[in-house]
Amino acid sequence: MRYKMKFLMTFLIFVCSVTTAIAGAYDGLWIGQIDITKVSEAVSKTDATTPSPVANPFLLKIILHVDASNQIRLLRDVTIMQKRYKQNNVDMIRRVLVTDNNLIPNFEGVVRRDGALVGIRLGSLAFDFDPTLNEFLVTGVFG
Repeated sequence: MRYKMKFLMTFLIFVCSVTTAIAGAYDGLWIGQIDITKVSEAVSKTDATTPSPVANPFLLKIILHVDASNQIRLLRDVTIMQKRYKQNNVDMIRRVLVTDNNLIPNFEGVVRRDGALVGIRLGSLAFDFDPTLNEFLVTGVFG
């Protein structure tokens, strides 16, 4: 069954880099929780639109990414990695968000574990969108 959910969202921001924070008010990776307290059953024969209280409220973790053009993507999981580069003969590091696991070997990790640099993986529950994709483009405005 599919359900429509009425929920309250609270967000915590994880700022990947200073440049991300300066580029726009909401750019970056957002991690939050949805407090599920009411649902409406879309296939109900009597009333498919009025939410009713759930027997056991619960929290659902979500991960959103807002890019510089304010496009919002719901993510199943993301790995925080880094890429080294040179700028004016100075070694620099850029933090990156990787949603395609096949690309992880192109980057290096951000924390040391057992002597090796590894990425930080953040995940949420699976959502009902194309299983071959790790992200879902969200319509609307963030903020």
